Amino acid sequence: MNALVFLLACALGALSDDGTAPKGNKYVSMAVSLSSSLIRPGDSGTIRIAFNPADGFHVNADPPLGLKISTKNVITLLGKPDIVVDEESGFHSTKTPVDQRFAVARNAAPGRHTIKGILTYYFCSDSEGWCTKAHIQSCSM
Repeated sequence: MNALVFLLACALGALSDDGTAPKGNKYVSMAVSLSSSLIRPGDSGTIRIAFNPADGFHVNADPPLGLKISTKNVITLLGKPDIVVDEESGFHSTKTPVDQRFAVARNAAPGRHTIKGILTYYFCSDSEGWCTKAHIQSCSM
């Protein structure tokens, strides 16, 4: 079978802006998954990111989250992430996951591939009024 097997094993941790070691994010947890773990060369798939902020916190829709993939010779991101904005609050709707489509290179070798990426998003405290940027890395797909 000429297929690529994508495995998703995320050990997510937030990096502070000064680049220190991952500390975790006690304010926003997330789950990252793929539309399928088996994708053929030349086909496309979807990375799905579900945010679950703690009570009293939200994920900003503006500036929008950013996703960068460091292994561009195997997959290419297609367009921008599909982000649903809550009409009442104007924040990212955490009821709907963020979807990012990608294409697998036609010349990608069959077998298991590890795709590394960095996710950047902003979250805020509703009661204290502060916001911060989170860099999520160590996510291998």
